[in-house]
Amino acid sequence: MVEAGMAPPFGLTGARRAFAIAAAAVLLTGAFVVLGFPYEQLVPRVEQALSAVAGSPVRIGRFGLGVTWLAPELRAWDVDATLPGGQRIQLERLRVHPAWSLSWLRGRPSLGVALRAPAGEVDGTVTLGSEPAFRGELRNVRLAELPIASYAAGASLDGLARADLDLALTEAGPVGTVKLDAEKGSVTVPMLPIGVPFDTLKGDVELGSADALAKIGALDVVGPLVSISANGTVGRAPVTQAAPLALHAKLKVGEPSLRSMLTSQGVALDANGEAEIEIGGTLGEPLPQPVRGRGRAG
Repeated sequence: MVEAGMAPPFGLTGARRAFAIAAAAVLLTGAFVVLGFPYEQLVPRVEQALSAVAGSPVRIGRFGLGVTWLAPELRAWDVDATLPGGQRIQLERLRVHPAWSLSWLRGRPSLGVALRAPAGEVDGTVTLGSEPAFRGELRNVRLAELPIASYAAGASLDGLARADLDLALTEAGPVGTVKLDAEKGSVTVPMLPIGVPFDTLKGDVELGSADALAKIGALDVVGPLVSISANGTVGRAPVTQAAPLALHAKLKVGEPSLRSMLTSQGVALDANGEAEIEIGGTLGEPLPQPVRGRGRAG
């Protein structure tokens, strides 16, 4: 009489079964070591190394190592650093791990980076090398934190935004694309000396083309007081504020006081509060002019 026996787990027998059990034991042991290692004892050394690289003090509240997508991941919380120029960087959470990318074969390491800070969140891939690059997403970015005024005098933005970035930093400056989507904020430009609130702001910009510093494919601002639709180019110049403008814009203004203000700035509005203008001059001193046949110069 033949006795029925229990089938071996996963269909493995003999040496294969022993090897599988040993491999599982090694993996589990490694996982427990990674999760249970007292990383807090390494924090002072990591702070010292980062401070030496940054040239200024770096503080880390908590430090650890995990595993993601079969790769080790460095994790840090409550990072506080001060750059040599005095700018302070605060990160609530930082995660860094090797990214799956063919750039490794070209000698350019790629790292997956996810960070959360009071100014917003970043999630994407950083490629290192002579021309560092970033491809990913920004979320909940506080536009007021961006140094826009240093590039365009009298300009500022406020509100929360998300953006899709695909940028590389070259010797000539940043090259790539930026897609911006913001809401519930305000925009100030030199010909509008007050902040104009908007409900939505959408932008599509290409940076670093051969003949322009930036090409604005579309910039649409919709708000309760004024709506703006613009496109054009920002040319190259030795100094950013001297970069020549070649922009085409359409305005629709509903607020009477704002209509008077724009008229005093040289923008001729029709009876419906609309105008189509060409903006020349430079980033530091834009000069609006009415489109030929669409109003008169102020």
